[in-house]
Amino acid sequence: MINTYNLSMKNPATAIFFAIKCVRIMSYVFEFIRRSQSIAMIILALVTTGAFADSDSQRQKVLEQSLKNHAQQAVIDYARERGWRHYELDVTPWVPGLSASQLACDTDVEMVPAQPNGRLWGRVSYELSCPSPAWRIRARADVKLNLAVVVSARTLGKEEKLTADTMTLKTRDVSRIFTDFVTDKRQLSGRQLIRRVRSGQPLSLAMTAEPYWVEANGRILIRINQGGIVASMPGLSLDNGSKGDAVRVRNPSSGKVVTAWVVDRGVVETSF
Repeated sequence: MINTYNLSMKNPATAIFFAIKCVRIMSYVFEFIRRSQSIAMIILALVTTGAFADSDSQRQKVLEQSLKNHAQQAVIDYARERGWRHYELDVTPWVPGLSASQLACDTDVEMVPAQPNGRLWGRVSYELSCPSPAWRIRARADVKLNLAVVVSARTLGKEEKLTADTMTLKTRDVSRIFTDFVTDKRQLSGRQLIRRVRSGQPLSLAMTAEPYWVEANGRILIRINQGGIVASMPGLSLDNGSKGDAVRVRNPSSGKVVTAWVVDRGVVETSF
């Protein structure tokens, strides 16, 4: 066995070399420990960040599910009021990705449409708020609603009367219909269009008017009110007219044309 002490005493150069080698080994050991600590801290940071990210994501998902349920229920209640029985409903919610601490709430989060009297389908903006701790954010629900609506069976002209033959039911995504619509043909039956519509176009009450109570070249009853004395005679309407409209009428016996006001179906009233 070599006596290191004696060797170092007899050969100083060897002792110096041995000391330098020991110092290098110790520096390697310290560097390894330092790097190990850094790696451990990085791993800990990654794990902690991942845990917080999971918590944030979970809170966001909870709020999105609550918003989805809220938007669905609003449409279901509206459909029940309108008597809609057969429809398809799909809701895609979106809540901004904030931290779980920012979205924390001691009570139920309040969810109200940003436009209280707005449509319940399409892209619907919501305000989400919490009283404690107080916060308020904007969110949205993309609501797709497939429903059978009344459409024109063919191209229809202005003043054309709507009947069972000129209307039909077609399923449409009403989130893509930006006007009013009708789901029951009986609501429009007998009404007249106020403008031309193309085939397959959804129909609404705003596109129609009450049918004429008197029609041009149609026989009518002319009522004459003179000083409280009322007399009636047959006549001929020269114009189309609905209730309250002023139309020209002719007395067949005299040929005289006067202005009268439509008061009932086939009845006008005037005074001399």
